[in-house]
Amino acid sequence: MTQESIQHKDPYQISTYENDGQTIIDTRLATLTIEDEHLIVLRFKYPEYMVESEDMDAFRNAVDKLTFGKEPYFTMLTISGIKGGISKEARDKEMFNPTDPRIKAVAMVVETFRQRIIGNLFFKLKKKKPHCVHQVFNTVKDARAWLKKQ
Repeated sequence: MTQESIQHKDPYQISTYENDGQTIIDTRLATLTIEDEHLIVLRFKYPEYMVESEDMDAFRNAVDKLTFGKEPYFTMLTISGIKGGISKEARDKEMFNPTDPRIKAVAMVVETFRQRIIGNLFFKLKKKKPHCVHQVFNTVKDARAWLKKQ
């Protein structure tokens, strides 16, 4: 899929399907699943992307759909692409309602040192601080280990 086709796909459209008993939600930019009953995994599908405000809405809707009627709390693992970006409008949105205590921790996995610096700055400079603990990692293994301790 080209960057042009990514940009023109309806960001509000989400698809839900089952694979080996696991619910998978597919958005314009990412897939979301629940693992081990408490871990939401958001994995970006493309090496290059720009998260827009509408994508944040789609991610929030997907999380709500995945967690409806399930466990009272979750942790989240976000796995980025090599050149992922986020628009100002998307940065200004909260992915999770700050009054919703279900998300206890968020781990972001990035592929480059530059992304790690930007990710850490994103959390430090954000006007509305996340309501949960959060950290940026270089590997999925390290992120999962940290989330298990939360």
